[in-house]
Amino acid sequence: MFRVIISDSIKNSFSKQNCAKDINIIETKLTNNLNNDFYRIKPVRTDKNHQTFEMRVHLDSKNYRMAFSLKDHLASVFYLSTNLQKKSFDKEVQKNYEKDKNHSTKKYH
Repeated sequence: MFRVIISDSIKNSFSKQNCAKDINIIETKLTNNLNNDFYRIKPVRTDKNHQTFEMRVHLDSKNYRMAFSLKDHLASVFYLSTNLQKKSFDKEVQKNYEKDKNHSTKKYH
């Protein structure tokens, strides 16, 4: 069984009225996809040495891509974007990862 944690920066980007609902959607969809042989989950192409993956999610009538790291059945969601083009999203994630190399070691709630 996988456990999902979401970074505070993503939680803070949600509107207060939809925050709990959006968090629940992310946790539910990600857990379901991880438990079903990584259905709809793809590796981030520019990430050579890390277990970083991405998937699409639909929140508040908008589509997003989210990036997460995976280690020991713990999925840490650290990036969310409205950029749906895979190639440019992967570049965004890599820039974000380089800017914050400790994303997988931060404390998330």
